[in-house]
Amino acid sequence: EDSGYRHLPSFFSIAAGAQDLLQSLQGVSVQSTGGDLTLFVGEKLPEAFANGSLVFEVAPFRSGAANFSITLTMFDAAIGEAVTSSVNFTIAVLPRNHPPSFVIEGSPVMLLEVNKTTNQSVPGFLANLSKGENTNEAAQAVTFNLTLIAGNESLLASPPNITEDGVLRFALAAFENGNLTYNLTVQDDGGVQNGGSDTSLTSNFTIAVRSINDPPSFAVARGDLIVSEWSGAANTTANASS
Repeated sequence: EDSGYRHLPSFFSIAAGAQDLLQSLQGVSVQSTGGDLTLFVGEKLPEAFANGSLVFEVAPFRSGAANFSITLTMFDAAIGEAVTSSVNFTIAVLPRNHPPSFVIEGSPVMLLEVNKTTNQSVPGFLANLSKGENTNEAAQAVTFNLTLIAGNESLLASPPNITEDGVLRFALAAFENGNLTYNLTVQDDGGVQNGGSDTSLTSNFTIAVRSINDPPSFAVARGDLIVSEWSGAANTTANASS
């Protein structure tokens, strides 16, 4: 698949006993005998030449098989007429997996520090997710592979994950701030047979959590104070704690 223009220089040869007939070669032709001609650009038949070469051009994103015959027409002086010789062959175009692709739209993710574990959802974080250039790859399952490359993951109470509709989800840990940077690749289940590829290019994104100043707090340790009238100045210690 996707092999484009092909030139096979020694695709066929003339048998030794028929070499003298080449002097009177009248033509070489290729005929379709079945199969899928949409495998070829413009559904054009392969071309064969007297030197044994064959040329054809495979259409993009097509796989399957097509059957042909090559016919040589020569004038046989011994019998005074043209003779033909045909050979059948098949061109099989093997399927090849194409890698996923995507665009990160939501980086960096900017957030403020939280005072309790908080779930975060970022819709539209990932856009233009493609499971492969070939339309028949749309049903493939994909996996989002995230690798932390900078920062301390204690910033998060649960690690990030991404859904196929482009939503980034994670949970912030309480009273943590800083930056996290991840590498992201998307991998499909189409495999790598026949020179295919199942993994996208790598992109990265950052989650940035800004610190905020928390107000002071205190608590009264002893509850209400009861004093007698005319008791004068009172001095109490450790009545409040932070």
